Amino acid sequence: MFDSILVFIIVVVAGWFLVMEKGEGGREQNNEGKQEEKLETSPYCDDLLPEQIGKKNENKKRIISLMIEQDELSNSEVASFLGVSNRTVVKYMDELEEEKKVLQVGKTGRGVVYRLK
Repeated sequence: MFDSILVFIIVVVAGWFLVMEKGEGGREQNNEGKQEEKLETSPYCDDLLPEQIGKKNENKKRIISLMIEQDELSNSEVASFLGVSNRTVVKYMDELEEEKKVLQVGKTGRGVVYRLK
């Protein structure tokens, strides 16, 4: 019985510590204990670090540059060009579609290609 209570207390204290470390209201604390707003760029960036957001934006620029050279691109062509997974390419292309920079031609599957708008 005592062991169960001790484990419960440890879990509660650890949870409290994690909540306090993260900060409140979607803010993170920097090294000085001051709260900073999280970067918000799109709904796809919720769990990304600033370095990852920068890399993603750079990859999206590279996609646009490649599309200027070629009329249309498939997901696998973009994945090969960037060296990322097909799922990552789908996320990038979804964002570029939302930003109205590219147009998806075809519904699903291997027949899908993208063109510049």
